[in-house]
Amino acid sequence: MLINVLLEILGIIFLWLGIALSVLIHETGHMAGYKLAKGKEDWIIQVGFGKALFKTKNLDIRILPFSGVFYDTAPDNAYTKAQVLMCSAGGPVFSLVLILILFALGASTSAFIDYYGPTWDFIRTYNIIIFISAIIPMRYPSFFPIIGGMESDGMHILRALRSKDI
Repeated sequence: MLINVLLEILGIIFLWLGIALSVLIHETGHMAGYKLAKGKEDWIIQVGFGKALFKTKNLDIRILPFSGVFYDTAPDNAYTKAQVLMCSAGGPVFSLVLILILFALGASTSAFIDYYGPTWDFIRTYNIIIFISAIIPMRYPSFFPIIGGMESDGMHILRALRSKDI
């Protein structure tokens, strides 16, 4: 009885960590693109919304990890076309790599993955949703936490590709 309760609690923790890490990895992709493009340390990654659980100069982890954002906090925020492309594409690229890794790991057999199969499937599906919603050129609906009203990575990429100069 107690072991079942502990396994369920572990499953909830695994699910929360999986979602939080998925968002963090996507936003880290933006940060990697930003560092390659701009070479600056003026950035913040926020994972989730609600009460802050962990906060440093560059990282803000919130209690509900279902969304995230990468902020450029540099005073000079002018970007070239190439810089916009690098920064915007970094998140979807990192998400795609994570999806491939999750499918590869899911193909292996382990007691942990077998026991938490539905949770594992949800985390993989969540990453696919992150990837697809990031690459579709659109403005996110206003009811989305944190990113509501913002443009997707795909929209930033499309605008950069269509522009003569940014």
